[in-house]
Amino acid sequence: MHIGDEAMTQALVDELADRDIEVSALISGSPRETSARYGLRSIARLGFTSAMNLEAREARRAVVISAAHSGRIPPSADPAAQILAAIANADGLVVAGGGNLSAMWHEHVYDRSALVAIASAKGKPVVVSGQTLGPALNARDGQLLAELLGSASLVGVRERDSLDIAHQLGLPDRMLRSTPDDAIWLAEAPLEHDLPPEYCVVTVAPVAGLVDFDLYATSFARLLDEAADVSGLDIVFVPHQGSVSRSDDGDQAAHHAIARRMTTKRVHSLPMLTPRQVAFVTRRASLSISSRYHPIVFSASAGVPTVGISVDEYTAVKIGGALDHFGLSEFALPSSALESGHAAQALASAWRDRDPLRASALQVAPRVRRQSALWWDEVASVLRGDGVFSTAEFERPTPAALLPPDLAQTIDRMRTWQRSEATSVTARELAWQSMESSSTERDAAVELERRLGDSEAALSDTRQQLRYAYVALDAARELAAKIGEPIFQKKLGDHRIPAPQSEIDALLNTRTFRWSAPARRVYGRMRRYAVRARNRYRRSRS
Repeated sequence: MHIGDEAMTQALVDELADRDIEVSALISGSPRETSARYGLRSIARLGFTSAMNLEAREARRAVVISAAHSGRIPPSADPAAQILAAIANADGLVVAGGGNLSAMWHEHVYDRSALVAIASAKGKPVVVSGQTLGPALNARDGQLLAELLGSASLVGVRERDSLDIAHQLGLPDRMLRSTPDDAIWLAEAPLEHDLPPEYCVVTVAPVAGLVDFDLYATSFARLLDEAADVSGLDIVFVPHQGSVSRSDDGDQAAHHAIARRMTTKRVHSLPMLTPRQVAFVTRRASLSISSRYHPIVFSASAGVPTVGISVDEYTAVKIGGALDHFGLSEFALPSSALESGHAAQALASAWRDRDPLRASALQVAPRVRRQSALWWDEVASVLRGDGVFSTAEFERPTPAALLPPDLAQTIDRMRTWQRSEATSVTARELAWQSMESSSTERDAAVELERRLGDSEAALSDTRQQLRYAYVALDAARELAAKIGEPIFQKKLGDHRIPAPQSEIDALLNTRTFRWSAPARRVYGRMRRYAVRARNRYRRSRS
């Protein structure tokens, strides 16, 4: 279960129901669970998976879109059959809020792209709601995303970065809106568990980004000990992702790992809750610390002093964007600040200035609520066939600037460095994914790497043998000099026999050249592959 995904789905159902629009079907990765949770019809996704390579994704997308245009119904066992029928019988399609339109999740880009293409083929209006775009996009995923968004009647994005990407993809302002998260004002449900009178709510994902998780967990434990000492609050862990029936996976596993490293004993770990219960617990906290997105959405909107910890570029965009809606983006900290101690300083500042921080957020909240209501009104208008009507730009507040200037500057430099490093890691991963785009090319690359490794091993052995030969040759020269010097002096005077170094070097170079032939062939093939990949990328950008 993923609380954020479920919260956005629940908010969509609630907001449309408030505007007398019925959700006829939900497309889900777990249709049975979704139907039971919402009491609505749910159907399976189109069948794109993370295990598919590029050819398989493209082939599946072509089949689905061809069926939408031709009217031919796929076999009943194909999930596309139900989706085609559901969209044909609906008044429109809404792609609910989320953060997976990125090259890190190709299957979701292809799934949403195919769904929007089906709706367009059937002449149905499309709304894409509350999205984070990218930030990692390769050429093909970027092309599909541009087509997806360009086919929509209305697109909502959650962060400045996503708005910039939307503009780069060519979306016109008439259909593009800057919005808060879909679930920001999700209705609450009371909690059956007992909670301390005052507490710090904490959610940590089991992802550490650039560092080892053990080091990350130890650093996070120190931060929470500091939070407990500075504030006097109990620590309440609230998981946002994991199994409902188990307590040893997802966020709960991360929480247990951190709790074991903490010195304070005032720690409470809650099980998986419903999205409404999570909103209830989070909004009533006195302090919030999270490496996940939706805890920050819930706490910041309620005026709770909030500190977000990002581990990579993706989480930095989302967490910074959630806090930016309330002028609190300076409290979006890089995980590198945990180990350096700057996160503890920022946390102490947030707690010390909790009253002005709360007042600043609550002053902005009514404007954010009006913006959210306006968004859902416009979504309903599009689905009724009345089109868009709002062109008002959402104005984000001026940053609160509560951190001491020196600390703020240091954290900003750390934030910039971490995003740069994380971007490099993501780029390398995407480059490898590109090489894996077809099974043939992947197998060829693996074989080339194997042969290159064999060649490098052979060259290493050869170099070692040459070093031994040089040592022996030098020793032989010294011995010959000692024995022959008197004779040479007598027979040849000052003449010397020049050492055959140039001839030896030429000979060694010739042999090395022959021995390195396999490595040079491998290098040539990889270079040709890189040139072809670069040319394909340039053609896709032109």
